[in-house]
Amino acid sequence: MKREIYQKIAREFENKRQAALLDAARRRDALYRKCPALREIDGQTAMLSFKKFELGDMPSYADEMKKLADRRAELIRAAGDPDIAPHFDCPLCEDTGRQGGMYCKCFQRRLIEENLAAANLSKDAQDETFETFDLSFYSSSVQAGVQISPREQMKKVLDHCRQFADRIDERSKNLLLVGKPGLGKTHLSSAIAARVLESGHTVTYISASEFAARASANKFSGAMEQMEPLYEADLLILDDLGTEFRTGVTNAAFGDLLDRRLRQGKKMVFSSNLSMNELTECYSERIASRLKGYFACLVCLGTDNRGRKG
Repeated sequence: MKREIYQKIAREFENKRQAALLDAARRRDALYRKCPALREIDGQTAMLSFKKFELGDMPSYADEMKKLADRRAELIRAAGDPDIAPHFDCPLCEDTGRQGGMYCKCFQRRLIEENLAAANLSKDAQDETFETFDLSFYSSSVQAGVQISPREQMKKVLDHCRQFADRIDERSKNLLLVGKPGLGKTHLSSAIAARVLESGHTVTYISASEFAARASANKFSGAMEQMEPLYEADLLILDDLGTEFRTGVTNAAFGDLLDRRLRQGKKMVFSSNLSMNELTECYSERIASRLKGYFACLVCLGTDNRGRKG
């Protein structure tokens, strides 16, 4: 998937560059028709440059090149100083996508945009970043029976998620975000996705119900192409775990997905409205042991913030 995205953007940049060069060539040819002497001077300049490349630098070449350049400038001014330069979208790399041996910022932006689209993130989710996660929505008061305020707890959860995203290539446990609806689990998952995508990795974001639908389709119609992104992405984000319609087929597919990604060392972030204990009761012992052993459980506290945010 990553290679295909790079190839797609590279073709896009090449087509864009060639279109700009072709447009400039058309404007230049129109000027040549208006001023044939300019075509002759450009031909002489090209021939002189070729001789310089073949025979080496000589003082007479510099003098002749200056004379041609001055004459060319005079003709262009006389023609009204028309614009015949290529109009590139990015003047830094001239639409090559590379600058100084590295990918240009314009190429990197397109890569992030394409990866966001491939990640299955909604437009709203793309705006949910670590920077837009507002801790002021969470109470600073400690509730009875709890040793930490929702704001303090969510600060810890936020820091853990940010560290996980920034160190996606390092060995660490996967994440399981649990808590009642409206506490920011989806926002945090989206923020992790955005940060991981910025680092050039691939992400697939999917709800548990959509995963169950894909798993069933794969079982009964062989739609394996729908499952491959879930196996191959550098990071898999599975939202609303426990809400899907569970069958023997979907449970087996979920267990296989866990085992395959764990063997390959590929990271996962799951979120659920259920507690860890409730989740382990929903699934087989095999799946429950994977969730307990390979995931760091981050408990989200507070009250539903969706109404206040709106």
